[in-house]
Amino acid sequence: MLDKRGKVCYNSSMNDYNNTNEVVSANLVKLRKKNKLTQAELAERIHYSDKSISKWEKGESCPSIAVALEIASFYGLTLNDLVDENLEIDDIPSAQNKPHNYSYLVITLLACSVVWLVATIAFIYVTLFLQGAGAWISFVCAVPVTCIVLLIFNSLWGNKRLNYLIISIFTWTLLTSIFLVILLVSQYTDLLWTIFILGIPIQVSTILWSQLKRHEIAARRREKKERNVADNN
Repeated sequence: MLDKRGKVCYNSSMNDYNNTNEVVSANLVKLRKKNKLTQAELAERIHYSDKSISKWEKGESCPSIAVALEIASFYGLTLNDLVDENLEIDDIPSAQNKPHNYSYLVITLLACSVVWLVATIAFIYVTLFLQGAGAWISFVCAVPVTCIVLLIFNSLWGNKRLNYLIISIFTWTLLTSIFLVILLVSQYTDLLWTIFILGIPIQVSTILWSQLKRHEIAARRREKKERNVADNN
């Protein structure tokens, strides 16, 4: 049962509250130690103070439902797991077993290398069999395709703030690719430069979008800081 502040541990009976509080605090200590984290390291990971974590682990206070959900998600658990006095810590995979950033980088680079491999094959094929003078265009077109790959993998694993930079590069390299392809195959190129005007509203929209997201992130951080202060009081 929840109290007015939405604490996850409160119940109608003081004995039930104390028991659940002890279970949660014990589970938090076990989970943190299993993952070989200090209170300061855990605080940095979930963006709360080590003072709050210390209070939770000592049973002096309980995290709110929102915070408990964040902690459970970090450890790959459910909210019910945190209040389970029979929680088998040894059966829970360590949160540290997630792929390292280096692995993410290697996977991303492998995906990008596939794009350039295809571009190289296209270049060789056109040069040898079609005797095309514009075989080099395959490498130009590979740049915006690479941006798409980077955007996908960065959205999954990377710093999402870089997405706006990637989108900008994609926009201008795509327009450049279209410009060069048309320049290569068409005789009417007098006003072809106007294609780049299309990039201006796209770039402005990307900048405005990034500012909007930055404002939302700042608002969430302020809200989280306020919850953190409330938990400490």
